[in-house]
Amino acid sequence: MHAKSALLLLAAAPLALMAGRAMAQMVDVPAVAETQPVPLGGASLVQIWYNGAEPGQSRILATDEDGLLVVYALDGSIVQTIEGEEPTGIDIRYGVDVAGEKTDIAALGDGETGTVSFFAIAPDGTLSPIGEPVVPDVHAAVVCLYESSLTGLLNVFALDGDGAVGQYAVTFGYGVVLEELNTFDVGGETSACVADDAEATLYIGEESTGLWSYAAEPDASRARILVDAVMPVDTRMFEVEGVAFAPAAVGQGGYVFAADEAGQAVLVYDRETYAFLGGFTMGKGAVDAVQDPHGIAALALPLGDLFPAGLIVIQDDAEEETNATFKLVSMADVIAALNLPVIEPRDPRAEIASAAAVLPIAETQPVSSRGDAADDPAIWVNVDDPEGTLIVGTDKQAGLGVYNLDGELLNFMEIGQINNVDIRTVAYNGADHVIVAATNRVDQTIVVLELMPDGTLIDLVASPIAVEGGEAYGFCLYRDPSGALFGLVNTTTAVLSRIAFTFDTDGKVTGETDLSW
Repeated sequence: MHAKSALLLLAAAPLALMAGRAMAQMVDVPAVAETQPVPLGGASLVQIWYNGAEPGQSRILATDEDGLLVVYALDGSIVQTIEGEEPTGIDIRYGVDVAGEKTDIAALGDGETGTVSFFAIAPDGTLSPIGEPVVPDVHAAVVCLYESSLTGLLNVFALDGDGAVGQYAVTFGYGVVLEELNTFDVGGETSACVADDAEATLYIGEESTGLWSYAAEPDASRARILVDAVMPVDTRMFEVEGVAFAPAAVGQGGYVFAADEAGQAVLVYDRETYAFLGGFTMGKGAVDAVQDPHGIAALALPLGDLFPAGLIVIQDDAEEETNATFKLVSMADVIAALNLPVIEPRDPRAEIASAAAVLPIAETQPVSSRGDAADDPAIWVNVDDPEGTLIVGTDKQAGLGVYNLDGELLNFMEIGQINNVDIRTVAYNGADHVIVAATNRVDQTIVVLELMPDGTLIDLVASPIAVEGGEAYGFCLYRDPSGALFGLVNTTTAVLSRIAFTFDTDGKVTGETDLSW
């Protein structure tokens, strides 16, 4: 499937929720407390550090983009400030390997210098710098962290605010080292990001477009998903300025939050399905109302009597510089007001199950075609001589190659744009034969060959076996209990067919297609 087509299909489900819906009805959930004003008046983005040993001693890490990183206690008092040029983006991860020690860390993006600074978070919640600030190729006005379960590496995403995104692996030894993994452009004005390690998902807020979900792994092929959009009419979303999420335990959902500044509300989505769950405003209560929600952070774990089910921290961009605070909203109040599904919250310190690292010990010779050519392999196991096992691989611009276990090319058959390949051993005419079959997108046919132990391929097709219903795409073989051989093929237009192969006394093959299967 082409990336553009995939994007349209994936985006359709969340957008369908908006059909016929005018601006969503919002419930009011007043904040229960607020922080002291930031000292320099430039309150912006924010995160929550969870103190698992003493949850009531958790900390709020907030940026004052006029020159400070501010650390608050849960009662809103300032416990530490750290100077910077223009601190903007902020994120946190737990138990990161820093010079051989498991350490909670914070990453700070700077809108003026474009640098990323890293800080160790001590058990009492105080911060100290790790090395010197580092300079990614993409200006780091906004940052978010991601721990990969595939590689075990800590990643940092840097967003310049104008659409460019850089992804870098981070290691701590003698200073901080960044290794570029990926760069891409989302095409819009980016305001915030947050990564979900358990789901390998990156959320990016585009101010005038909407909220997007991306694959967080740099080599993942899935298209981005539009969670919700700013629309000309009948919209519930107006201007995304902040993104946060509260994950549930593995196997459950959770909540995704979008701070909608122009809509003067926070929108809530299901973390698994992206279904819209409701939205809330924050009118005047124990503290002043929130008029223009901007930075947002969320944690769904108990944090003392005031926040028994967790905390949502929201910055109000409408406040004057002399009173730029962060408002504290009870997660329990939001859950009750919106009747949200109850979740078992996930501790952010919990390790995500990691994939085992298995390194290759050899590789085949490269295919002759350039670009995205080497595609699909199949293995024939030589049971009589295991070291004589062969690998058949497609060069989807040219044909089929046969390799030995040392990766040497034994034979190449130049037969067209071969996409998917499969192998079965089939008995006919009193002997076993190794059959290789594949889709050929030059003429939309199935290629059927016999593989010999020396890597030779012999064409067995008596007459062309056509793929019906469009351009050939996915393909595999199936041998039923009676020994009959079938091919299963789908097209790019989602037509699935089954082809029954018949071998004559000369070993030639014909195919009969069943589209009703």
